[in-house]
Amino acid sequence: MEYSLIYYPKCSTCVKGLALLHEHGMKPQLINYMTEGLSETQIAQIGRMIGSVRAIIREKTAIEKGVELDQSDDALIAAIVSDLSLLQRPILIKVDEAIVGRPIEAMLALK
Repeated sequence: MEYSLIYYPKCSTCVKGLALLHEHGMKPQLINYMTEGLSETQIAQIGRMIGSVRAIIREKTAIEKGVELDQSDDALIAAIVSDLSLLQRPILIKVDEAIVGRPIEAMLALK
């Protein structure tokens, strides 16, 4: 089964999550979204797979940066594209399913 992991290598949760996946025999394709970027289409697709765009936003970071969380999905997607630090991480993707790895053990549900 092919997996992709949206992660940031300087994030300790991402590093621990990747190690956990490896322990369980999962070898995801790594997407360092801070250097590779993500398009509005990709973010919208991840939001659909998870259930909502709001679920993939780091609430504390959004509040600190003055992003209103009650905006439309399109506005939230645009906010994430313009500031990728708003995106939750890590996010594990398997075909048409995705899950935020908070806690990291949650990612094992896609095994």
